[in-house]
Amino acid sequence: MLKLQFTDNRQSSFWIVDDDFTIGSELKNQMVIKDDHVRPQHARLIKRGQRLFVAPIDENCIVFVNGQRVVTETELMVGDLMILNTVELKLIDPTRNQRPLGGGLAGGLGAPTKAAGREEPTGFPIWQIKAMTGPLNGKVLAIDSSKIVGRDPAADIVISGGHISRRHAELLLRDGQLWVKDLNSSNGTYVNNKKSDEQPIYFGDEIKFDAVIFRVIAGAHAPKGAEAEEVPMDKTQFRPALSIPPKPAVVEKPRPALTPQPAAALVPSPEPAPAPSLTQTAPQPTVTAAKAAPKPRAAGISPLIVMVMLVVIIALVAVIMMTRGGG
Repeated sequence: MLKLQFTDNRQSSFWIVDDDFTIGSELKNQMVIKDDHVRPQHARLIKRGQRLFVAPIDENCIVFVNGQRVVTETELMVGDLMILNTVELKLIDPTRNQRPLGGGLAGGLGAPTKAAGREEPTGFPIWQIKAMTGPLNGKVLAIDSSKIVGRDPAADIVISGGHISRRHAELLLRDGQLWVKDLNSSNGTYVNNKKSDEQPIYFGDEIKFDAVIFRVIAGAHAPKGAEAEEVPMDKTQFRPALSIPPKPAVVEKPRPALTPQPAAALVPSPEPAPAPSLTQTAPQPTVTAAKAAPKPRAAGISPLIVMVMLVVIIALVAVIMMTRGGG
């Protein structure tokens, strides 16, 4: 992957990721150059396959390539020197052996390249972040050294907004690994929606400073150990789902219990024999009514007995009276 490097190291090098982007002093450009001599939109870079071209935005934008002024699309080659008015940029390929700006040959892949007294390890992963929201939306930033993020104009990555601290966070490299460190900001720093004080970040991670989100679009993937830690988290998320299916089984249990259990409960309490009479609950009043009909017949027998007793009593009384009269 190619990158544009400032010959005076005034700013960080810019890794060329997008196929088409603009260079200028305005924040809406993908590559922003903080220089009064650079126009708001100064030049445009176009990548077609493995070839890279540069063109000025208009005739008032001064662009030179290897000492010759460019007025139309001109192809750039590795090692070319591009000048935007007074700002010098060199196109380099870190994966190749380069002749550093300070002279001398750089070592092979992984050997540090000294450029104007600054060491830059070329064997480490290339780290780039892209603004997904906020005033820098769409801008791609290369992280090849420590970068301070905040609304302070002196910060390396300036983000305007009242909820961003003046020195909000720091992006830094440790042995080629990208880290983010919160600098006691008011609203915190978040990695993948989790608040963090300091931690390593990897390709695909999202870093949020208040409402401004950056995504890591170039860099190393998370190690296997970190991926393994996510597996139990996924399993715990599925555990509640496994406890849901037994619910129908719980519903089915009372259904068969409703028919046998009440029947067994009713049978022993009233009469053990008439258990099958559960379906004959309606006829029971009629049966009792039919059995109650003979009761008046029993009531008809009792008067006869009473009459017999009365006759006997009257006869006894008559006998007693006659006996007294004879005396």
